[in-house]
Amino acid sequence: AQHDRAEDELQAEVQRRIQTAPSGQVMLFVHGFNETFATGAYTAADLCHFFGRRHVCAFFTWPAEVGGNPLFAYTQTTESAQFSVAHLKKTIRSLANTPGVEGVQLLAHSRGTAVLLNAYRELAIEAIVAGKEPAEALKLENLVLLSPDIDGDVASQQIEVFVSDPNLH
Repeated sequence: AQHDRAEDELQAEVQRRIQTAPSGQVMLFVHGFNETFATGAYTAADLCHFFGRRHVCAFFTWPAEVGGNPLFAYTQTTESAQFSVAHLKKTIRSLANTPGVEGVQLLAHSRGTAVLLNAYRELAIEAIVAGKEPAEALKLENLVLLSPDIDGDVASQQIEVFVSDPNLH
């Protein structure tokens, strides 16, 4: 019940903001390793500013370890990233299903790229099983990985399979 209320509130706020957004799109930023709520919000605000404030801007925050021994902090962050995938999936699904949203721009930085890629991969599988094109079902316009903290070959395997190619139709 709490999740349903939170989702309703999120969708209502996005709908309110989408009415004045020039693009009808939502930009969702996922921060990376060694970030706090404040630094993630600041980066998302910077991105929105440099994109000309055309989209409804949002960010997804997750418990990325800050401070301490970098080796231990990174290990803890990796576990937090895995835990956060299910929550990011709910967020992306909710944004895509918000009335009035025409498209979703997904951006992630550093370790946040692993969170985003895993969430997108799982959502893409859900869409395919439902007989839908993943990009269409999620209203995906762009998926951007900024300084990705993931192997390039792994990333390309996760994305390549699920991104629509208009030349294949």
